[in-house]
Amino acid sequence: SIKEDLLIELLRALESINIKRLKIRFMVSMGMSEYVYVTLGKIGEVKLKSKMFGGGVITDSGEVMLVVGDEKGEITAIWSDHPGLAWLAKDYFNYLWKEPEY
Repeated sequence: SIKEDLLIELLRALESINIKRLKIRFMVSMGMSEYVYVTLGKIGEVKLKSKMFGGGVITDSGEVMLVVGDEKGEITAIWSDHPGLAWLAKDYFNYLWKEPEY
């Protein structure tokens, strides 16, 4: 699937840097292959969510990339270093991270 393909590309990018010094948390949709869950778990902490409307990357340096896909499989992404957007994305991620899954 497109979601899994994007995650695999992200993993390749992470493997090219020294990830041992980074704290990495992944929030992924239920229903992906076990390979994705296991591989992500080797790199960082993984939480599964039943519903997610998009994805992205948030850095500690205040950059954010938000990614959404539509029903046709087309992907749209935006990148920003705007402090307000980065704060909002990080705060929302942390909210979802703490929220229990039902």
